[in-house]
Order: sequence, then structure tokens, then C-alpha cells
Amino acid sequence: MSHPNFRLNPLALALIGACVSPMSMAAESPKTSETRLPTIQVVASSGDDYAISQQTGTVNIVSAEQIEMIQPRSTEDVLKRVPGIYIKPEEESAVVANIGIRGLSAADYKTTVLEDGVPVAPGLFVGNGRYYNPRVSRIDSIEVLKGSAALRYGPGNVGGVINYRTKQPEDGVSIDTSVGSWDTFKTSVELGGSSPNKDSVFGAVLSWEKSDGFMGKGYDTKDAMIKAGTAIGDDQWVGVKFTHYENDANISYRGVFLQDYHNKSDRNPA
Repeated sequence: MSHPNFRLNPLALALIGACVSPMSMAAESPKTSETRLPTIQVVASSGDDYAISQQTGTVNIVSAEQIEMIQPRSTEDVLKRVPGIYIKPEEESAVVANIGIRGLSAADYKTTVLEDGVPVAPGLFVGNGRYYNPRVSRIDSIEVLKGSAALRYGPGNVGGVINYRTKQPEDGVSIDTSVGSWDTFKTSVELGGSSPNKDSVFGAVLSWEKSDGFMGKGYDTKDAMIKAGTAIGDDQWVGVKFTHYENDANISYRGVFLQDYHNKSDRNPA
């Protein structure tokens, strides 16, 4: 019995090859799994508008250049310029901070306050934004996170998160001194140094402020911060920071009544 001769055209051969090749490759190479870790973006240090736009909530960055332009007396002077933040001042030096975010009362303590990413509140759930307020003389920039962008910082952040980023002084010595009314005096000294290849740095910011205060709300504040760090790899860094804060303040929670305000009272009611 004779068999007819069959000839496969090139299209049929290509289809057969396409069906066989993936099966043979799967048989030859073992299966591999890929794990993708979540991405963490530190927007305050990058200053990248794209990184900020990728946050799920609202992020505001007050840069060192903006702080220099404002010439603030306290951190409250800076924060009251950020949209969505309400400040209830008690006295001009902001020894006690009253910060409300997105309609929350400034006395509700629903804001997490950080310095270089570390909580600075003396109590985690009580007085979160009070009793200790970093001095503006050692602040380089401020990061304010609201909404879902603040969730990763844990409890007490219903209003949001304020992260103060401290200075890394440049090489050399810088002294800033100012005087004002009510016997106000302020001085700040910055010291900085680094290795020749810039892989190790040292810095210190020392400040002293005192005043008799408007309405007799005087204060005497001493603040010191020392920072040092060194690179331990191409993309790794280890650092240490020491702070010391002393404050003798004659302030109270009580303000003036309406009649005293109209009479332009300058006495401390407490």
C-alpha cells in the first residue's frame, strides 16, 4: 500500500514550535518565586516633589530655606504657616506648644510629634504636643503628614504627624545673637566638622534664651544638641545624637479675660 507524501508548510512548523518550546523550557528549568518588599520613601530628606506626590495622604515640607526666610522665634511661627494647622499660642517662646490639625482642638493631643523620626512626647498618650517643644534654633526642616500618610507612626496621630529634622552644622563655627524688648536675649552657637572624604561628621548646636516675657511670663531656656555619624558602607550610616534641655518658665494655662484684653493688660493673671 502506498502512502501519500505529506509536506508541512512553514506556518505549521512555527505553530508546532511555539507549542513545544515553552513546555520543554518549563521542564528544563526549576520554578522560581520572587518576593517584592514594600518601598519606604523618606520624603523629608529627599525633597523630591515626585516622592511627595506618591504619598497616599497630605505631606508638607518646610525647607531650611523657608525657615531662614521666616526668621521664626519658635517652631509655632513656622507651623502656623502650614495649611491645616491651627496654633493656640500661650506665650511668645512656645515653651508649651498647642497644635491642632485639620479642625481638631489644639488641646486634644491628637498629634504625634517627632524629632528625627523619634517621639519626643514625655507621655505617649498624654500631653503629646506639650511640656517639651524643640527649640527652633536647631531645626533644619519640618515634615508634616496628614491623613493616611501618618498611619505608619502608630497611635496618637488622628490629626497627623509633625517631624522636626535637626541641623547637621557645616564645618566651622557660627554664632547668632539677638536682643529684644522685655529684656529678651538669645544666642546660638553651631559647631561642625567632618573628615576629608566627608564619610564622618560631627556637629553641635548650643542655645540659650531668656526673657522677662510679655505679661510677666518670663523664661530661661538652655538647650544643647550634639550629633556624630560615620558611613559603614556604600549605603549604610550609623549615627548618635545627645540632647539636653533645661527650662525655667513662669507661664500658666490661663489667659486674660475679655475686659483685661480691652484694657491692654500686661500682667500675668496667674
